[in-house]
Amino acid sequence: MGLLPGAFRSGIIALAAGLLVAPTQAGPLQKGDRIVFVGDSITEDGTAETGFQTLLKEWLKVKHSGLGVQIINAGVSGDKVTDLQKRFDRDVLAQKPTAVVICIGINDVWRGKEGTPKDRYEAGLRDLVGRVRKAGGRVVLCTPSAIGERKNGVNEFDKTLDEYAAVCRGVATDTKVTLCDLRRVFVEHLKAHNKNDEAENVLTKDGVHLNEAGNRLVAEHLAQLFEVDISALAPKAEPGSAKLKDQPAGPRWFFRDGDRLYWNGSSHSQDEGWQCSLVEFYLRTRFPQWKISSGRGGPTEASATAYAPIIDKLKPTVVFCEFGYYGGDDQVDGVVKAAEKLAALCQENKVRLVMMPSAFRAAHIDRLPADYQGLKPEQIAALNARKQQDGTLAKLGQEIPVEIHEKFWRMRGAPGCDKRVVAMQAWGGKAGVFVPKSYQDQRDWLFKVWEKDPKFPWGGGHPPIAGYVAVGYFLLDRMDAPVVENRLVLDVGGDRPAVKQADQCAATDLEKSEAGLRFKRLDKVLPVVPPLPIERLPRDPCPVLKYSPYFLTVTGLAKGNYEIIVEGAVLGRATHEELSAGVNLNEVYLRSEAKAAPKVPWMRLWLHCRDKNLDKDKDTPLAAAESVSQTAWGWELRRVNTK
Repeated sequence: MGLLPGAFRSGIIALAAGLLVAPTQAGPLQKGDRIVFVGDSITEDGTAETGFQTLLKEWLKVKHSGLGVQIINAGVSGDKVTDLQKRFDRDVLAQKPTAVVICIGINDVWRGKEGTPKDRYEAGLRDLVGRVRKAGGRVVLCTPSAIGERKNGVNEFDKTLDEYAAVCRGVATDTKVTLCDLRRVFVEHLKAHNKNDEAENVLTKDGVHLNEAGNRLVAEHLAQLFEVDISALAPKAEPGSAKLKDQPAGPRWFFRDGDRLYWNGSSHSQDEGWQCSLVEFYLRTRFPQWKISSGRGGPTEASATAYAPIIDKLKPTVVFCEFGYYGGDDQVDGVVKAAEKLAALCQENKVRLVMMPSAFRAAHIDRLPADYQGLKPEQIAALNARKQQDGTLAKLGQEIPVEIHEKFWRMRGAPGCDKRVVAMQAWGGKAGVFVPKSYQDQRDWLFKVWEKDPKFPWGGGHPPIAGYVAVGYFLLDRMDAPVVENRLVLDVGGDRPAVKQADQCAATDLEKSEAGLRFKRLDKVLPVVPPLPIERLPRDPCPVLKYSPYFLTVTGLAKGNYEIIVEGAVLGRATHEELSAGVNLNEVYLRSEAKAAPKVPWMRLWLHCRDKNLDKDKDTPLAAAESVSQTAWGWELRRVNTK
């Protein structure tokens, strides 16, 4: 007998989940079941905080804890069916599974010539199914889901993906195993719910890898297959309704202790380097026990020949190669070919490679000279020609935009940069090289900032510092950086102040006075924004606060406004009501509108991250008083007169 109540089974949740086809049942779970999920990065990411395997574990714990079902993840990023065949005995059958969920095909399609022919893909699936059957296990075969989320079959790989999904369905029918038709589920869901025909962010983060909604859809479909009762479970919480908890790293997070980071590229990385410093600062405050070194420099081209002596001399473990800024439209193929050679060099030297898009190039119409505003592209070209002839063009001090993108004007050269970025990202998906979408993130962020503040500055080629720092945060986001909340809760309402909660920190020496409160706080991790003037920190919708959950709650304070001070440096102000409810200390600082960065005790660490230090024999050691997790810093809440 199945585990689902009869009424629930007959009213299966397909319509609620947006599914138009009820799945074939894999059969009810049995006591002691060991389910191995095997596949590529989509499977590997299934055990993240909102991953589909994590959801299944939670649902099983709530409704079927007595069965003792185990879920085992055997996903490996970048795998094709041939890769699964090579490691299947070691990673899957050795786990003694009673059921195996096989989800493979995205990379077989996505990598084109380096992928898997259909006949080889089919033979691989049949081989895997046969090996599970021989070992006595049940099989669930999943069709590949999506490469791009636009509707009506207009994504680049839709036709091929449909063909491979049909192969998978045929194998499931012939071998009489359970089919989990994710391809059909995704197509039907996107047809119904992708109202704006977006290429991503409906069920995926990037057109392929699942976001929270995509993971939940997959989990619900698999729950039906295994007859897991989810009818009485609480609905999904609204965004922002839950406290930020320890968020594990996703499948793109590859940093580790002992890494030597080398950032290479144009002046954006070599001279400015704010995005490089932000990532290093995050690593040193999120993992203060790690030994990390980082540096940046040239050359500016993605050349294996130029990189070889750098890798030989500096011995980096991670290389960020900036690309896209230089060259015209005819340089697209050349950049991709150069990246192929660089990837081979890095693989040979066991160096992890990130092809990092350059900063976005743009100028807003409000920043143009008056005689250019309101002109059509052909009129701009004619005016440029006249100014070139009379010698006044150069006096403008900037290139003149010649294209319109939405309601914003684009700098000359930006269209070619766009093409190089898109081509490189397509290549990276096939070659297994990470090419983050930070260029598009920065562009979209800038447009949203301009909607609120049309005068937000943006240079001809170099963005303001806030633009570079934004790239750093978008890189962290695209790399699935882990987030850990640091929270301290104090109460001063009684005779003696007391610590009520301390997550990732500790508080001592609490001293209450008429002016407020003094205490010492030792932080195990320090999720703070870099100590920069407010104007140099990116504004919403950049995910600054997502990676800066540094909380303080103090109850029992006398009514009034309080300055929040650390080691003599004023971060900002908060009312007693705000402190009683809890404040993010980074948010307090961001709203302070400070003209200069306060001299906080982590300032020296930030300056250390600004230094180009990889080519030095040793990093300059920080004093214990300036080191995260080594010294308790003195904090004070001081009531101020606001009259």
